[in-house]
Amino acid sequence: ESKERGRGSVKMHSWLSRLNAIFCYVIILVSVLLIGNIVTSLLFFDVTPDKVNLVMKTLSFRPRGNDHASLSFDLEADLTPLFHWNTKVVYVYITGVYLDTQTNKYNQITIWDKILQSKEEAILNERNTPNNYTLQDQGQGLRGKIVSFMFNWDIVPITGIIRGSSFGEHDVQFPRNYIHGITSISA
Repeated sequence: ESKERGRGSVKMHSWLSRLNAIFCYVIILVSVLLIGNIVTSLLFFDVTPDKVNLVMKTLSFRPRGNDHASLSFDLEADLTPLFHWNTKVVYVYITGVYLDTQTNKYNQITIWDKILQSKEEAILNERNTPNNYTLQDQGQGLRGKIVSFMFNWDIVPITGIIRGSSFGEHDVQFPRNYIHGITSISA
């Protein structure tokens, strides 16, 4: 007597195995698309803005134990080339750098920042804009220093690594002595 298997006696594909096959297919497809997105966005690695112009306008100082400086600036920049299909946001900021104080050899302070979420927001035209964050030293390290201000940006992608760069440098000589309260100079 031979044993025969009938067609209906063995289940080859249950609903769980079919669901698992669909899930694996979707995961592989999404992974391939994400890797393709990352690889193609590397074509835009060296993109720079069309125009950036940073001018520091005025500085005012307050001696209160620690040196404090407030400033205003003009900024013109066209950052539309930084936006492409893999750009989520562009984070732009201005930093001030000065060297060799009593507490630190290298001092870098962010004085202004903004998050750009679209090409429409990427054309900056800031006039007499005050700093968002106080330029403050731990002591009196700003006196007589040359502070270099730079415009920086970080491109935050949908997938991939965050890339950043900077442009321009505007040096401002801070005064050695402050006179009764606030001293203003044009930079």
